[in-house]
Amino acid sequence: MREEGRRLCHRTGYRWLVRSIGFAARTKCVDSRADGTCQDGGSRVPKASVKAIDLDRTGLSAEDAAERIFRELIAGGPEYEVGLQIDGGRMTPALELAPLKAEVGARTGGPAVLLVSGGARGVTASAVTELARAERLRLILLGRTPLEEEPIVCRGIEDDAGLKRALLEQVKAEGAAVALPELGRRVQRILMNREIAANLQSLRELGSEVVYVPADVQDTSALREALRPIRAAWGPITGIVHGAGVLADKAIADKSVEQFDYVFDTKVGGLRALLAVTEEDPLALICLFSSVSARSGNAGQADYAMANEVLNKCAQAEAKRRGPGCTVKSINWGPWDGGMVSPLLKKHFEQRGVNLIPLKEGTAAFVAETSNANGPVEVVIGGGSADRQTLIEGAVEKEWSAELFLPKQPLPPWLDDHRIGGKAVVPAVIALDWFVRAASAAYPHLAVLQCQNLSVKKGIVAGENGSTEKRLILTCRDRSDGLAQATLSFELRGADGQLHYTADVEMGIKAEVAPTCRAAESTSGGADWGWSLSDIYDRNRLFHGPGFRVIRELTGLVDEGAEAIFWHDDSTAWSLREGGIDPAMIDGGLQLARLWGLRTFGEPTLPTTIGSYGAYGSLPEDRPVVCRIRSERRGRYKTVSQLTWLNEAGEIVAELRDVEMHIVANHGKED
Repeated sequence: MREEGRRLCHRTGYRWLVRSIGFAARTKCVDSRADGTCQDGGSRVPKASVKAIDLDRTGLSAEDAAERIFRELIAGGPEYEVGLQIDGGRMTPALELAPLKAEVGARTGGPAVLLVSGGARGVTASAVTELARAERLRLILLGRTPLEEEPIVCRGIEDDAGLKRALLEQVKAEGAAVALPELGRRVQRILMNREIAANLQSLRELGSEVVYVPADVQDTSALREALRPIRAAWGPITGIVHGAGVLADKAIADKSVEQFDYVFDTKVGGLRALLAVTEEDPLALICLFSSVSARSGNAGQADYAMANEVLNKCAQAEAKRRGPGCTVKSINWGPWDGGMVSPLLKKHFEQRGVNLIPLKEGTAAFVAETSNANGPVEVVIGGGSADRQTLIEGAVEKEWSAELFLPKQPLPPWLDDHRIGGKAVVPAVIALDWFVRAASAAYPHLAVLQCQNLSVKKGIVAGENGSTEKRLILTCRDRSDGLAQATLSFELRGADGQLHYTADVEMGIKAEVAPTCRAAESTSGGADWGWSLSDIYDRNRLFHGPGFRVIRELTGLVDEGAEAIFWHDDSTAWSLREGGIDPAMIDGGLQLARLWGLRTFGEPTLPTTIGSYGAYGSLPEDRPVVCRIRSERRGRYKTVSQLTWLNEAGEIVAELRDVEMHIVANHGKED
């Protein structure tokens, strides 16, 4: 596992580095059937919890190792794969958007001699052809299809139906018979032979030398024998491209052992054979065609996902073993616009919002990766742009939960300094912070784009005098494509089942440039507030203690809104915690909305709903922040406000939209 950190998009394609970061949350589940249902055919709720734990046992007793595994299973994160370090650290693979470099470095010496499995047809052939445009190669292409002369009656006929008619007429003329499935197989062999011949011709026209070897990529003995005369003519092999692969998509319950082996062994057994027959060769390149399903899984592809993840791990091991003299890549491809994606499947992908990799962009990405000796070993490449990044069919829905405990005495500032009617009450912004942190823990490689529809169902009051620990249950219905998008629906309940808060969090790859935000017009000036800071904080207009007192100056008041300057001091420094929302600063906006309601209508309010929260930059820690609100009263008991936070440069760094605050009778009225 490695840490990388670059973020850029490449035209209509995009690519992720696999990196590692640590976090904590709870376990999530995966579906067991291709259609997302459980084996009983009923609910789509997953019934299996799946996790791979890589534990460094250096110096650990069996009991200590068991304890660490137990803690991970009970309270670990919702990801599938985790590494537990000897120092107590916790690492998990994550993905980060990264630049795709397209420079091709000049190779020294003669032309590279590449051994390519699956390279005579499909996307592997297209990728190798693109590489041949950049440099002269010597190519050994392995394929399962033997080259045959096609029947004379088929020459000049291009369409499938015409070929079948010609073959059927020939069979009839010979007084024989043929079953329709066999007729279809003969036509398929003719079309595959034509494709191979055309690809070989294209490569030769580009200046490369090509030998086609019809062989089973898993047959080490046959490969060794076939390579003898080629080595004698061309010298040692200098690179491997392993593109061979097959599919047999079915739910695990419906898949036979033979089908599993067919899919798994083509990838894994094929790689084993390729490495075996080149063990004495000075390899400068190993490029493996893996799949995005290895990173995220895919319904019906347990065998394919497993095989490709083995390729990923083998690539990491080979890179470490061989050192900088060999460029090793494992490319986790999303679905291509071609290859194994039929027109019917392409239409299905489009309907599901899955982006196919255009052939031109995909082959360019292959060339870029194979020439990038200093880049990461394992990458994910898909089609589409940065704002449309679904890589694999559909999203898998999971459920997971976590326990939270309100602390005992002494209470922290976020609880002790938020008292309503003398009772310590969890602020709405703390619930918002919990949801954002839980989402970030579940998907550390994604950014929180928005927290929406935060609703206060019933306030959370700490135990009497804070003397007892209060238990809360955070549950999440989690829908994610496993890579670039996630939607999490949260509920926060008490131990008694009482629903306190709900919210939805949207996550994705954050763009380099912040989205254009709705700029709030300045409301500085206007009417005089007529209140000092002591008036608002010490005379019950606001009930907030020192830990939430971020308002430093009331600078504007109009009928439609207000403006104030916020600033942190030592009392509010608790709020400056990494990975959250800066609760004190966000709560300051709610305080300003409450003050506007008091000043305009003479009625105190409390927040009940936040339409959405968005962050587009970091709230300054030691500099002033301007908060502007636009508010209106709706009906007799409710105000609705739009809140915006701006840094000194006037850039919007955070927003709350559609904040509903309801009038609270006999609470916090002016003296």
